[in-house]
Amino acid sequence: MGKLYRSGQLTDLSSADKQLWQSLNINLNIDFCSVDERIKNPTVIPSTQKPNISILEIGAGNTAEIIHNLQNGKVLGNSMQTTMIEVNQYFVLNQTVVFQQFYHLLDSDDQCVLFHCSDVKDRTGFAAILLTALGVSSEQFMQDYFLTSRYFIPGQVYRWFSERFGLNVPLNTILPLLEVRAAYLNGAFELINKQ
Repeated sequence: MGKLYRSGQLTDLSSADKQLWQSLNINLNIDFCSVDERIKNPTVIPSTQKPNISILEIGAGNTAEIIHNLQNGKVLGNSMQTTMIEVNQYFVLNQTVVFQQFYHLLDSDDQCVLFHCSDVKDRTGFAAILLTALGVSSEQFMQDYFLTSRYFIPGQVYRWFSERFGLNVPLNTILPLLEVRAAYLNGAFELINKQ
């Protein structure tokens, strides 16, 4: 507690955010964003306290494909939940090296670490699996994962998400992409245990 934080983009920090940042004494910022994401929404950290920054770019898996299909009018309905399960399984199967690097960066008791992506939902949600390696129960880990819903509220994010990807589809259609569900991470846990 008080050593690991996960976050969304750090672009438009309010003055309250900046004060909070100062109080946390973060000395390592791990950025999972892609090059394009970092260009569009660069990380802006209060100048009085600069942490070390490590870029560990994590691919989005098949979310790019589903967004492409939505942009072209191919609405996939219930298969979006399956897609989100596959995204987390993609992290297990295809991002092993990145997560090894992530764990190595955390190998110090003296650090206060913030890890972030653009949305605080999928990449950082999965990365928080490290809590189980630190002895946090699966139940407590899932409670932490579901805190995402308190801050990443689908109804509020819908407009931003639609504009970001040029989508003109109803909220209910893309809701599975904007939510966190136990099934998403359970698919990853099952794959980890199996392999």
